[in-house]
Amino acid sequence: MRWFEKQERLIFSIRFFSLFGLFLFFSFTYSLFATPYSLRSITHAAAPPQIITYQGKLLVNSVAATSTQNMILALYDSSSGGSALYSAGGTTSSPAAIAVTPTTGLFTVDLGGAGTNSLSPAIFRDNSNIYLEVTINGETLTPRKQITASPFAFNAKYLDGIAAATASTSAYIPVSDANGNFNFGGVTSTALTVTGASTLATTTI
Repeated sequence: MRWFEKQERLIFSIRFFSLFGLFLFFSFTYSLFATPYSLRSITHAAAPPQIITYQGKLLVNSVAATSTQNMILALYDSSSGGSALYSAGGTTSSPAAIAVTPTTGLFTVDLGGAGTNSLSPAIFRDNSNIYLEVTINGETLTPRKQITASPFAFNAKYLDGIAAATASTSAYIPVSDANGNFNFGGVTSTALTVTGASTLATTTI
């Protein structure tokens, strides 16, 4: 009898833990598929803030400034003259000063941040040379300072080491024209698959 009771208890334990395991499995499966799709969808990388930080040290009569200063900060497409592309205050045609208070001469201005005009990334897309001009209390500092890139920022031109191009005889990232068309420059692509409604300029693929 004792051996039989032990066997019954063992079988009961196995059945209990099997049922408990199934319960956990179905509970987990239900919670997974019951989760809203938006929570389970792929999260895209966050966009970088459209802000440039400019820092400097201001001396007045060789003494570190501590009082509030009126500064005009503007971006130009040339080291002298040229066209204004951005102004922290006012407009590009009529720049206005912003109030900046240094601490023992040190100050920080976030161009595109709070207290300044928004900064369009198109400025850096359309202009390869950009210079910052600073005017403090009516005195323009010279020369203008060129905006330069961080060394690793050059990698932004590539994807896994491959550059973008409209056509090439080597590996490249295809770029469409203004109408959304792609020109592969006669490069042969094997096993090409076209889905959906498509119009081909030639029947030979």
